[in-house]
Amino acid sequence: MKGHLLPILVYVVGGNIECEYAFNHSPLIIGRVKSNDITIRNTQVSRKHAQIVTNQNDIFIEDLGSTNYVFLNRVKINKSPLNHGDIVNIGGVADFIYLAESDPDLTAGAVETIKSNPDFAPETYKMKATMTQLVDELKYTNQDSSALLDDASSRSVSDIEVLYEIGYAINSSRHLKDVLDVILSKMLQIVEAERGFILLRDPITGELQVGHARNKENELTAAERNTYSKTMATKTLEAGQLYVSTNAQEDPVQSHSVINYAIREVVCVPLNMKRETLGVLYADTRQAKGGFSRKDILFFEAISHQAAIAIGNARLTDELEAKQGKLENAYDELRARATRLQIVNTKLDQKVEELSALNAVSKGVNLVSDLSSILELILSKSVSLMKAERGLLMLCDEKNNLLNLEATCGWPELIEVSQTLNIDEGLEGLALEETVPVALDDKKVIDQFDLATIVDSDVHSQMCVPLVLNDRKIGIINIINKHLGEKFTDHDKSLAMTLANQAAITIENVRLYNLAVYDGLTGLHDKRYFDLWLDKEFERTKRYKSELSLVAMDIDNFKSFNDTYGHLVGDEVLKMVAQVMNETARTVDLPARCGGEEFSIILPETGEAGAANFAERLRLNIEKAVVKHQGEELRVTLSIGVTTHPYMGAKTRLDMIEQADKAMYLSKKTGKNKVSAYAEIMADPSKDVLVAASRD
Repeated sequence: MKGHLLPILVYVVGGNIECEYAFNHSPLIIGRVKSNDITIRNTQVSRKHAQIVTNQNDIFIEDLGSTNYVFLNRVKINKSPLNHGDIVNIGGVADFIYLAESDPDLTAGAVETIKSNPDFAPETYKMKATMTQLVDELKYTNQDSSALLDDASSRSVSDIEVLYEIGYAINSSRHLKDVLDVILSKMLQIVEAERGFILLRDPITGELQVGHARNKENELTAAERNTYSKTMATKTLEAGQLYVSTNAQEDPVQSHSVINYAIREVVCVPLNMKRETLGVLYADTRQAKGGFSRKDILFFEAISHQAAIAIGNARLTDELEAKQGKLENAYDELRARATRLQIVNTKLDQKVEELSALNAVSKGVNLVSDLSSILELILSKSVSLMKAERGLLMLCDEKNNLLNLEATCGWPELIEVSQTLNIDEGLEGLALEETVPVALDDKKVIDQFDLATIVDSDVHSQMCVPLVLNDRKIGIINIINKHLGEKFTDHDKSLAMTLANQAAITIENVRLYNLAVYDGLTGLHDKRYFDLWLDKEFERTKRYKSELSLVAMDIDNFKSFNDTYGHLVGDEVLKMVAQVMNETARTVDLPARCGGEEFSIILPETGEAGAANFAERLRLNIEKAVVKHQGEELRVTLSIGVTTHPYMGAKTRLDMIEQADKAMYLSKKTGKNKVSAYAEIMADPSKDVLVAASRD
C-alpha cells in the first residue's frame, strides 16, 4: 500500500487482500445492494448492513439494524469507535481491517489473524458449527465406525446441504404463507415426524397462534390445526431453548392435547431473530419411534435461525402490502429516492410528476363544492398532466343528443370555440362510442375521418377522453397540442383514462347532490335545504349570542301575470328574480325558493337595520329589472317582510318563518311593493289582526 492521506478499509477475502476503500466521505454505507458505497454479494449481509461515520474527531462503526450483526475484534457491537488496526466483520462473511494510515506490517498481521481464525465471531458461526455437526452425524453411522453411509444416505447429506442454501433463498419477497409452507415441507422431508407446526407469537398479546400446519402430504384441516401440545410449545417459548419429549405420554409437562390426540413424541425450538422471538417451530408424531435422533435435533437447530429470518422478512412484506396501496408505494419510493440520492432520471421524474398530479386531483375534487369549479380543476390538471397547450370539457345533453361546452383551459381568444357539438359525431362521438381515448394518429381515426374536415389547421395533436360511468355518457375531455409537437402515447391515454374515470364519478355525485338541494328552475336552494340551513343558523345564533335576520318575499300579482302572459313567461320572471337575489346577496347569505312565487333569504350576523337596508335594496333592484317578451319590457314588484332574532322573541326556526311571513303579508295588505318589519306588528297589535284577516 502507498501512503494514504485518509483512513482506509482493507477488504480481506479468503486470507488475501481483495481491495481498499478510502474513507473520503461520511457516512460510508456497507451492504448488499449496488447503491451502497461498499457492496458485498452475500445473502447473510443485509441491504444496508452497517455504516462508518465521523463524530467530531472520532470515527465509528455502526450496525444499521442488520440481520446477522456487526463484529469488532470478535465482539458484537451496535456502535463503537474505530482504532488503528481494528478488525471489522460484517454478517460473519466479510472481513475488513481499519487503518488510520498506511501500515503494511500491521496489515499483514491482521490478515494472518483473519486467515488463521476464521471463526473469530462465535455467535455468527453458530449456524456453521451446527451444520458441520449435522453433516458429520449423517455421514457416519456412529462414533466408533468410520464407514460411510450408503448412496441413499449420501443423497440425504446432499439434501441437507441444499436445504441449508434454501434457508437463505427464502429470505426474499415471498408472502408469509408461502415461506411457512416451504419451511415445514422441507423439515418433514428429513425429520421422522408425522406433522409440523409453525406457531407465531402475537406481538400484542404474546400468545402463540398457528401460522401454518401440515403433514408430509397436505396442509392440516381447520379442525386439526389446534391438535398440538400447547403446554410444551409455551414452555419452549418461555425458556427460549429447544425442548424434546421422547415419551410425551409420561412427560410431566404434558397437556390435554397429548392425551386427547395420542401424541407420543414432540420436539420444539424457538424461532429467534436477533432480539425478538417470533414463535416456535414444532413437530410431533403419534407413533413411538424411540425418540428423535441427534440428527433430528441438529436439523431443528440448524433451520430455526434461517426460518426466523425468513418469517420476519415475509411478515414485514405482508404488513407493508396490507397498509399501503401500489400507487402510494410507488409515489413514496420514487420521491424518497429522488430526495435522498438526488437521482437525475427522466423516467423517474416523469412518474413522480404523474402520480403527484393524480394525487392533487384526488384531493382537490373533495375540497371543491360547485360543479363549474370542479370541471375547471379536472380540465386544468388533465391539460397539465398531458403537457398540452389547451383543452376543453363538454358535458352530454342526452335528451337533445348534444355535447355542451362547460370549461376551457389555455384557449387563445383569437380561436373560436364551438359551444355545442352533436354527441355522436367527430372524434368526440367516436371516443364516447368506444369508451376509450382516441387520438388523431389512431388507425381507426385515420380510416374513418377526413382529418382536414374535422381538425383546425393549428392542431398537430389531439386526444378525446370519454367521461363514462356505468355505460352512461357523462361528457368528454378534449386535449389539444402536446408540447414540442409530440404525439399522444398509449401511456398518455392510460393516464388520461385514470383521471377521467375519477372525474366521471365526481361529476355525477355533484349532479346528484345539486338535484337534491337546488330548485331546478331558478337554481336557488330548495325549501328542504333552506329549512335545514335556517335551523343550523338559528342554533348557532343562540350559542354565540349573535344576530340572525330572515327576509320573506312574494311576487305581487303573479297569478294574473301568468294568466296574461302564460306560464313560460312566468318562469322567465322567476328566473330573473332568482338572478337579482343572487346578485344582491352576500356570499354568506342563503337565497332560496320556498314555493311557487315565494322566496326567502337567510342573513347571518345581520341586525334589524342591516336587514331592512338589504330588503329595500333588493326591492329596488327587482323594480328596475325587466323581462323582454315580444318586444315588450315586463316588470314585477315584491312584497317583502323582515324579522330579526333574538329581538322578536322567536323560540324556534318555525317562529322566525311565521314572523317573516306576517311581515310580508303586512306589505301586501298595505300597498304591495314595499318592505315591512315584524317589529311593526309587535308595536301595533291591530296590524296583527289585519294580517290574519288577509291570510284567511
